[in-house]
This record gives sequence, structure tokens and C-alpha cells, in this order.
Amino acid sequence: MSLRVPGYAWIGSNVTSGNSYENNGQQPKILLHMTVSNSLSSSYAVNHPYPPQCWANPATGDRWQSIECDRAGLALYQPPYNMSWMNKNWFCIQTELVGYPVVNQVTYTEDQSKWIGENVIGPQWQMLQSVGVNVNLDNYRYHTDSSSSASEYWGGRMGDEEFFNFNGVLCHIDAYGNDHWDCSVERVDKWVAYAKQWLGQGGIVIPPDSGSGSGGGAPVGNPGTPTVGGWGGVYLSNYTEHASVGTWQSGMNNMHGAGLDVDNMYGNMSESACISLQRSAGLDADGVVGPLTWDATFSGAVVITPPPASGGGGTSAPPWPGTYLENFTSGGGTAQWQQQMSNRGWSIDVDDQYGSESERVCRQFQADKGLDVDGIVGPQTWSATWTAPIT
Repeated sequence: MSLRVPGYAWIGSNVTSGNSYENNGQQPKILLHMTVSNSLSSSYAVNHPYPPQCWANPATGDRWQSIECDRAGLALYQPPYNMSWMNKNWFCIQTELVGYPVVNQVTYTEDQSKWIGENVIGPQWQMLQSVGVNVNLDNYRYHTDSSSSASEYWGGRMGDEEFFNFNGVLCHIDAYGNDHWDCSVERVDKWVAYAKQWLGQGGIVIPPDSGSGSGGGAPVGNPGTPTVGGWGGVYLSNYTEHASVGTWQSGMNNMHGAGLDVDNMYGNMSESACISLQRSAGLDADGVVGPLTWDATFSGAVVITPPPASGGGGTSAPPWPGTYLENFTSGGGTAQWQQQMSNRGWSIDVDDQYGSESERVCRQFQADKGLDVDGIVGPQTWSATWTAPIT
């Protein structure tokens, strides 16, 4: 197994290789650190003495990966405590967030909190799910007081057994046996809520700025925990305008790569995506989102089958490989897609690297074929690459 998080550029590490996990019964978790900086270079990350698996900059949008996610990061190793066993925690995915923490102050803006949810926690959760590892997003910790936390003996920090048994999302400040407080009083509850919204996990409530929790950490069920719900009783059809449309559109995008505008308006594109889903799920293809279609959207058990060729587009498309081509993807059908675009007459290098040139061609193609223009090759764009008429 060799795991990389979709959307993260691979930069590697000059410091470590082959640092394996010990499957010793510890619970999986997503753990966030923070660099004491407002900027970050890839060369710094490559040579960092205690690298995590991932790096993410909410200010610039940079996302890098140093270590495969089936190998342990070193970022929890803090001399002189010699707690190297913590690095080998079974699927503890560690990420360094760029930002300068201040005691008792939130570092990130609302937009940056949303970015962290959508670009760090959400994709990492999906990647772990793809190999059967479940991190409980309903379980997270955050603090409203980080005073005196730069101490091994701070009362809010987890003990080793508590950390061992924790399955959820937390920050460095919670980890046993370290001597600093990065991630301070950050709104982990908001990060998780935005991640669940991005993942399309039902009706999400973003916690208010007033927050909650305690100096000792906010347990499961604290006030402000985002709620998850199923179908809300509103049938989506015929230009329905409702907040539940946006929730469904997000679910279709994140679970099925539908490429819909999340605009709370159920129009022709939404209806077409709905019919494709219903056909693949064996439901009546009426284009109406009721309880059965809603469940099929979010269950993860339905794979949308690309439509057959029509309108002079040529042969049917090969199966979508299951990888969204974006942000310097390598492999996963990249060369196959580039070759087909070249065959269609587009000027594109077939180098198995989905870089800026591939994204530019993709956007032009999507605009030409009336698809949502996002520069990402998902199921619809993949299918159209083979089936849409050559114009």
C-alpha cells in the first residue's frame, strides 16, 4: 500500500524514509500541527527534521506531501521526551498548517477555517476511508484556554492511554509528552463542520464564533457539535430553491464528482446528475430527489456509470479510474486522458503529469462542451472526453 492524499503535490523528505507504522491497537486520528511562521517554502518542508505526512498553507492554498500516509510521520517526536512510539501510532495522519499561533488567540479567519476543513480534514478522511480506516469526525477536541499549555504537565493535555484510545480530530496541543502549544485555541469544531459539509454528510450546522469547550478540551457532544441529518422532507425538482439543494449538490460533487454549482437551485444540470445517479442505483429515473435518491447520494455505495456514447462522439468511454485529475496528479488515468485529448486534436503533452497545461486544456474543453468549468477531470469530464462530439 502506498497512500497519497488527492490534491497534494508530492515533495518527499530528505530526512526520513521507511518509518513504518505499528498496528498495535491504537485508534486512527487526524492530527494538526502549526508552523511558527506565516510563510513556508517547499525546501524548508523537504528538510524539516521532524516531518509530518502533509503540509498545508491556508493563506496560499499550497498543499504538499512529504511521507506516504501508510508510513508514520515524525512530527510528534519531541526531544528530550523520546516519545518516538507516538510517531508509529496506527494511521495518525499529521499535517503542519502554516500560521503563527498566539496563546489564547484564534489564528485563522473564517475562510481559512473553511479551507482547512475542505482541503485538509475532508480529503484525508476520504483517503483513509478508501482503505477501510475510519476516523470519527463526530469526535474532536479544541480548547478555549491555552495559557500555560507549553508544558508537559498542562492539565488539558491527553495522557498516553487517552491519546492511544482517541479516534477523531485533534491538535498538537492535545498530544501527550510534548513541550509546546501549537494550534492554541483554534476552532477545530468549525474545521470539522466544514469538512463534513464538503463531504456532503447531511445537514451541517457551523458552530458560532462564541464557541464552547473547556480548558481541558471539548469532548464529544459539546455544545456546537455539528449535526448530521438525512433527507429533510423536501422533494427536489422543477427549480426547487432551498438550502437542502445545496447540501445535495455538495454531496453529488464530493461523493460522485458531479461538478454541480452549489447554488441551492435545482435546475437542468442538477436534474441530469440526479437521473444518472438514479439509473446507476437502480431507482426510478424521474429526476426528483426524494428519500431513496438522497440516501443513494450519500451512502457511498453507488458508483455513477458514465452514459453511453451519443451525438457522434465516437465509442463509449472507458471506465472512470476513480481518481480526480487535478493539482499535479500523476497516474490514476492522467496519461490516458491526455492521450485521448491529444487524439481529439487538443495540443497537450502526454507526460502523465496533470499540471497547469492539462488544467488549461480541461477548462477549455469543459467550456466547449457545456460542463461546469472547474479544471478537474471527474466522471462527467472523463466520459465527455470520449463521448462528446468533436467540434
